Amino acid sequence: EGLGNLIAAHVKLQDYERAEAIIEVALKQPLSPENRSRVLNNLASVHWRRGENEKAAALNREALAIFEESYGSRHGEVVTTLSNLATVLDQQGNYAEAESLAQLSVSIGREVLEALERQVLTVMVWLRADWHAGKAVAAALRVRFLV
Repeated sequence: EGLGNLIAAHVKLQDYERAEAIIEVALKQPLSPENRSRVLNNLASVHWRRGENEKAAALNREALAIFEESYGSRHGEVVTTLSNLATVLDQQGNYAEAESLAQLSVSIGREVLEALERQVLTVMVWLRADWHAGKAVAAALRVRFLV
C-alpha cells in the first residue's frame, strides 16, 4: 500500500524515472503474486505515460494473467487491469481488441459491484438485527434491575 502511494506520487509529479527505479527495486523483493501484479500494473502505467505502449501492454497482460490465476476472472483487480490494457491497446490503434476488453471490463465490473452491494445489504440487515436484539436485551436488563 505505502509503496503504491510512493510510486503514484512520483507518477503524478511526472517523475517517471524515479517511479520506475522504485518499481524495479520492488520487483526484486519477495512479493505475493497479487502484489507483484499491482507493481507490474504500476510499471505499465509508467511506460504508458511515456508512450511506450508495447511495454505497457505486455506488462498489463502479465499482471492480468496473475490476477486471473489468483482471484479468478470476476474480481475488481481484473476489472482494473482489463481497463488499463484496453486503454493501451486503444492508443496503439488496436481498436477491436480494446473495445472488446473495455466491454468485458464493464461487464465484470457490474457483476463485482452487484455482488458487493448484496454483501453490504446483508451486513446492514445483520447490524440492524443486532441493534434490535441489543435494544431488547437492554430493555430486559432495565426491567430486571428496576424491579
